[in-house]
Amino acid sequence: MKNKLSIKLIIIFLLAGLTFSGFAQITKVENEMGAISFDRVAPLIKELAQSGAYLKSVDVTGQLNKTINTKIKIALTKPSKKELSGKEIYPGLKRSTLILISSGLRATAVVLDEDGILLTNYHVLEMFGDTLRKNNQPMFAMTNAGIFYPIIQILACSKVNDLAIIKIGGLDKQKLNPVAIGDTAPEGADIYVMGHPAHITYFFSKGIVARNFIRNPSNQKDDEDFRMAVTADYSLGMSGGPIVDNNGNLIGLVSSAVALYGNPQQKINPQMSFKNAIPVIAIKKLLAE
Repeated sequence: MKNKLSIKLIIIFLLAGLTFSGFAQITKVENEMGAISFDRVAPLIKELAQSGAYLKSVDVTGQLNKTINTKIKIALTKPSKKELSGKEIYPGLKRSTLILISSGLRATAVVLDEDGILLTNYHVLEMFGDTLRKNNQPMFAMTNAGIFYPIIQILACSKVNDLAIIKIGGLDKQKLNPVAIGDTAPEGADIYVMGHPAHITYFFSKGIVARNFIRNPSNQKDDEDFRMAVTADYSLGMSGGPIVDNNGNLIGLVSSAVALYGNPQQKINPQMSFKNAIPVIAIKKLLAE
């Protein structure tokens, strides 16, 4: 069995006609698992960053603090009422799900607005700022078509609910494929999750809503700590990944996983993993009417 995968990356710089910053397109050859060598992408991202403006890692903490609990106005896509199979949901959700890439960091984001407004986790941006503060590296969003766009601004966030709404640049006249925002999914409802675990892109899993709850009910305030436990599988790299209902509407966002051990002190005898997501009620708190 071969340990090394042959992955070819071809960078095409498309600078003509850009109004904000450059972007690049990668044509990639993936292995049978859909894996891509992000280590090879990293130096190309660094070179691409020199072509335009981007959110600097040294500015991340300041923008997060400035935009906490800010509400923004977005032209939302009308939710669908048509029930779909997982096979029907996958292609559209793939177009709406982006890969966040920076040096040493990978995560997921979902498109809220066709003009480049994305939703991801607060902790993803926080890690980006903390990890790369000294090197001042950029972070980019990559579409399923292999097009890179720089993240240029944080528009709104909630640290308690682990959410961040960000803006990308370089779109010019191009449009993204936004996901529609749905309603709260009750316990037992079918859900689908998409994201990028490890080096695997566009992993798609199915489960149900196991529980809706407020994590710290004794400390309720305007910014309540909403959570939704799900049974769909996800892991590292899928932070910020969309969770949709059987109509393809966004009803939550991947956030964290907590392992339950038979012996928690020594972390042995694993029992199960709690998949804690952020429900749509928390997402709507960042959106103006």
